[in-house]
Amino acid sequence: IALELGPLNSHFDIASVAQHVCLSPSRLSHLFRQQLGVSVLGWREDQRISQAKLLLSTTRMPIATVGRNVGFEDQLYFSRVFKKCTGASPSEFRAGCE
Repeated sequence: IALELGPLNSHFDIASVAQHVCLSPSRLSHLFRQQLGVSVLGWREDQRISQAKLLLSTTRMPIATVGRNVGFEDQLYFSRVFKKCTGASPSEFRAGCE
């Protein structure tokens, strides 16, 4: 299923993914949570934040660009989600990697 979720910076639509694998959206969500212990959207967010952490720790890419590369068009929203997931803002995280 994970391979069907597409690039992290692309629009994500669970109904389209479910249709592609011949399941209803609710059944797909149930199976995903049962197998991985997290919702599809929660898993997707975890993947996006993991990729952002990699980019922040290995590049000098501006934070707004990192956010866009992992699917967050709004830098403020990216920073809020990143801090919620990691306990640090993107700039604090990057500073801790140096």
